[in-house]
Amino acid sequence: MPIQRDERIDSLRGLFLVVMTMDHFKGLLWRFVYQAPGFVSSAEGFAFISGFYFSMVYLRYVAEPAKLIQAAGKRAFLIYKYNMVILFGLIAMTYLVPMYQTYWAEWLRSFHQNPIRSIVADLLLLQTPNWLDVFSMFIFFVLSAPLSLLLFHKNKGGIVLLVSLLFWGLGQFGYSVATITKVFFPEAQPGYFNLFAWQLIWHLGLFFGYRSARGLKNIWLDSKFILPAAAGTAIYLFLARHGIIPAPFDGKAFLKVTDLSFLRIFNFCILAVIVRALLKKIPPDRGLPWVSFLGKHSLQVFAYQLVLMYLLMPFNERIIQSIGLRGHAFYVLLMVTTLTFPALWHARVRATVNTSSRRVR
Repeated sequence: MPIQRDERIDSLRGLFLVVMTMDHFKGLLWRFVYQAPGFVSSAEGFAFISGFYFSMVYLRYVAEPAKLIQAAGKRAFLIYKYNMVILFGLIAMTYLVPMYQTYWAEWLRSFHQNPIRSIVADLLLLQTPNWLDVFSMFIFFVLSAPLSLLLFHKNKGGIVLLVSLLFWGLGQFGYSVATITKVFFPEAQPGYFNLFAWQLIWHLGLFFGYRSARGLKNIWLDSKFILPAAAGTAIYLFLARHGIIPAPFDGKAFLKVTDLSFLRIFNFCILAVIVRALLKKIPPDRGLPWVSFLGKHSLQVFAYQLVLMYLLMPFNERIIQSIGLRGHAFYVLLMVTTLTFPALWHARVRATVNTSSRRVR
């Protein structure tokens, strides 16, 4: 039975993809969109929404664990294939175009030092260049999701969240997959995001997606005191983020994106309460058409965005210098519109596959 798409969720996911693209290009637009609502970025929203939607889509298999594991494995392998194609494409680029080898030299340092050992580490996801580490994270997220969903189904969601919180805590004290990796592969470059910390935002999305799909109520979220308190706190954090009032904490440790610090998690949860209240006033079949379309094909759009970054970033500063920040802003907007192409391509492929399946039946 086909899953009824929630246009609101697809719109959010597409919006996060657009903002992430603007973030990566830097420049004038980056100043307006990067962490605009507070001490939180689009990456947190994208991870949460992805977990949320995973629950809604794959919950249909929860009564048949073998099918659930198979379906999750298939999805993880698809992400893995995109990861490998882009990674080895990037490596090939550095051999074919000297400028790329110079620009991406640090990210591919271990490969050029020891190609065989580095390729093995890449295949095992023990290392990855920046940006591609998001794929590595999501592969682990998806592979771990069946166990979490099965525990949710057995009313043991508290255990899942407690273990997730424990791993997040370890991440705050510097523990990560990188810590383990470097024991066996000291020269490995494991990427930017700390998997131990970031899995918490995914599991929160997974948990609330499960409850939403089951039609379970979150009574405490509907308390008349929650929304005003969240709104007041969000305004305070917004003003602090933009330097209008003093920040609640001093020091980078409370603001780290890499390890998803407490302040970032707290700020995200506050904003999630507000967004939830707003979405409740919008019918599930209503969304923003273009960004919703991107959200429906998020894997393909995100993969395309990474390719775009790897191809164009070496020219970014030159473009800013030649046409100025305003001209660069129009250039970035043009690049953002091209996110439509992978979505159109995947929509066509999906339609072709569905048509062929119907003919076989």
